[in-house]
Amino acid sequence: MISPAETAPDPVTHPASNRQAENSLYHWLATRLIGNRLAVSLTILSNLLAAAAVIVQADITSRVIAGVFLGGHSLTDESGRLALLLAVMAARALLTFGNEVSAHVVARRIKTSLRLELFDHLFKLGPSVTQNEQTAGLTTTALAGVESLEAYYSQFLPQLILAALIPLAVLLFVFPRDLLSGAVLLVTAPLLPLFMILIGRASERLTGHRWAALGRLSHFFLDTLQGLTTLKLFGQSRGWSKKLEDAGERYRAATMNVLRVTFLSALALELLATLSTAVVAVEIGLRLLYGKLDYQPALMILLLAPEFYLPLRLLGQRFHASRSGLSAAARIVEILALNPPVEDNPINPVYSFKSAAIEFRSVTVNYPERIRPALQDVSFEIAPGERVAIVGESGAGKSTLFNVLLRFIQPSNGHITAGGIDLTTTHIATWRSRIAWVSQKPFLFNASLDENLKLGNPSAGNSDLEQACRKAGLAELISTLPEGLDTPIGEGGLRLSGGQAQRLALARAFLKPADLYLLDEAAAGLDPAAVLELGETLANIPSNTTVLAITHHPGGISAFNRVLSFSDGRLTGDLTPAEYLRVRKAGRHE
Repeated sequence: MISPAETAPDPVTHPASNRQAENSLYHWLATRLIGNRLAVSLTILSNLLAAAAVIVQADITSRVIAGVFLGGHSLTDESGRLALLLAVMAARALLTFGNEVSAHVVARRIKTSLRLELFDHLFKLGPSVTQNEQTAGLTTTALAGVESLEAYYSQFLPQLILAALIPLAVLLFVFPRDLLSGAVLLVTAPLLPLFMILIGRASERLTGHRWAALGRLSHFFLDTLQGLTTLKLFGQSRGWSKKLEDAGERYRAATMNVLRVTFLSALALELLATLSTAVVAVEIGLRLLYGKLDYQPALMILLLAPEFYLPLRLLGQRFHASRSGLSAAARIVEILALNPPVEDNPINPVYSFKSAAIEFRSVTVNYPERIRPALQDVSFEIAPGERVAIVGESGAGKSTLFNVLLRFIQPSNGHITAGGIDLTTTHIATWRSRIAWVSQKPFLFNASLDENLKLGNPSAGNSDLEQACRKAGLAELISTLPEGLDTPIGEGGLRLSGGQAQRLALARAFLKPADLYLLDEAAAGLDPAAVLELGETLANIPSNTTVLAITHHPGGISAFNRVLSFSDGRLTGDLTPAEYLRVRKAGRHE
C-alpha cells in the first residue's frame, strides 16, 4: 500500500518549495502553545519586565556616571542610585532566569504531549500503513525529531519575543530624547532580520538535507545491526561497513554545511550589529563634541545601543538552531496527516461476540499498488465455536483476510458482521480485546519470558502462566532455565529458537480471554510432532471459542471442522478436512 508520505511533496528535503506549507507549519507549532497559556503568559511578562529593566539600568548608570564625573558627586551621594542599580540588575537576572525556566517548562510539556500524540496516531494507523515507513525513520522522528523542537520552543520563541519587545521599548524611550539617534536605530534595526532571513533561506535546504541524511543513516545502521549474522555468513561485513561509513560521511558533510552557513550568518550579524552601533556612537560623539547633545542622554543612548541590537543578534543564532526543529516538525506533521485506514466508533457500546456468528458478505479488498484485488467477492459464514483452517498459496489473500478481521484495513466493498453487527460500527479496541492473534513471525520484546507472556493477560497469575506454557509446549524449556519465567529473551526473542518463539507466542495467546483465535501459520517453525501437538492443543480450546488458522501443514488439519481454500483472492473451496486431504492427495498424484 502506498502511503501519503510517498506521494506528497517532502517538506523535509524541500523546505523552501512551498511557503504556504511553511506558514501552516508555523501555525501548527503555535497551536501547540494553547495548552500552556500560563507558562507562555509568564514568559511574555518576564520579557516585558526585562525590557523595562534594560532601559532603567541604562538610565541609572548614565545618571550615576554623569553625576560623579560632571556633577562632582561622591559615591556616597550616588549610593541611593547605586543600590537601585544593583536591585535592577538583580531583578533583570532573575527575570532572565525565570524566562528560561518557563520556556523550558513549555518545551518539555509540548514534547511530552506531542510524543504521546505521535505514538497514539501510529497505533491508530496500524501495520497496514506503518509497514510502508522505515522503522528507523519513524524512531528518529519520534525521539530525536521531537527532541529537536526543544530549541524552537525554549530558545527561538522566547528570543523572538525579546527581539520584538526590547528594541521597541528602546525606540519608544530614545525618540523623545534624541530624534536623530532614534532614526538611526530605526533604520539599521531591520537590516539584521533581513540578513538573517536571507541567509536563513539558504540554510533551510541544507538543514532539510541534514535531517534526511540522519534518517538514512539511522535506517542503514539499524539494517546493519539486524542483518549482522547474514553479513558475516556471506562474508560481506567489510563491504557493508564501507557503505555504512559512506552514509556517515554524507551525514557529516550535511552537518558541516549547516554549521558553515550558521557561522557565516553569525559573522555577518555580528559585523552588521557592530557597524550599526558604531554609526550611533559616531553621530552621538560628533554632536557631543560640538555641544549639540548633553552628556547624560548621550551616554544613556550609547549604553542602550548594544542592548538594542543584542536581541536581534541572538535571534539570528536561535533562528538557525530552530531550523532542525522545523524540519523535524514538518516530518511529524506529515505522519500525523496520514489517515487511519479504518475509522473507529468509540461511542458504540461494548458487544459480546462469544456466541456470535462471523459472516463475510461479498467482501473485496483492493490495494492501490496492485491491479488484482487481494480479496474478491468473498462470502462465507463461521458459526460460533467452529475451527476453520484457511489454506492457499502465498498471495492467495489469507493474510489480508486476517487483517480485515483485525480491522487493520477496511474492505473496499462488502460487509463483515459478527452476530449481525457490522464491524465498521463497533469500537476497534473492544473488538480486538476479544481476539487472540498469533502471527507467522511473532514479535517478542526485549524483556523476560514473564513480561512477554503477560501481554496476553497482565493480571495472569503463576498458575495461569504455567497452564498456558504447558498447552503451548513451552513448559519443558522453562524448566531448564535457571531464572525460569524471569529469563530475559533478548531483542526480538534472539535467545530463543524459531520454534520456541512460536510456542511463546501461542502461550501468550492462550493466556488471553478471547472469543476468537486467529492463528497465522502458528505451526511455523515447529517439527512434525509439535504440529500434531498443536492439533491437540486446539482441541482443548473451549468449544464456544472460534478458531481461524492459516496453515500449510496437513498433519494438523484433522483438528479443524472446515477448510476454506483461497486462490488469487477468491474463495475456491469450503471443504471438510477429509475432503481437503483427498483433493490434496489427488492433486499431488496428478
